[in-house]
Amino acid sequence: KVLELYAGSARLSRAFAAQGVSAEAWDLDYGCEKDLLKESTVQSVLRELRSGRVCFLWLAIPCSSWSRARRNDGRGPGPLREDADCLLGFDHLEGKDLAR
Repeated sequence: KVLELYAGSARLSRAFAAQGVSAEAWDLDYGCEKDLLKESTVQSVLRELRSGRVCFLWLAIPCSSWSRARRNDGRGPGPLREDADCLLGFDHLEGKDLAR
């Protein structure tokens, strides 16, 4: 069994599942019971790990304002900065995006 924590899009879990490997994506996106900030969820993950059924654990880097996951693809929030010219943020940012 594969556990993917902070799964986001769960691409890794889907790839394993497509190959016939049991895989679970854990992320708030998949319901309150998968919210890794809740102690009950952490305990559920620990139970899975202690069960001996997990052969691979993947901990993804949480997406943030620095993440490459923020791109202009129309499916999520747009980028707040770019490496070359605007590392500290674009000039047009406002509100919460400016604070990030």
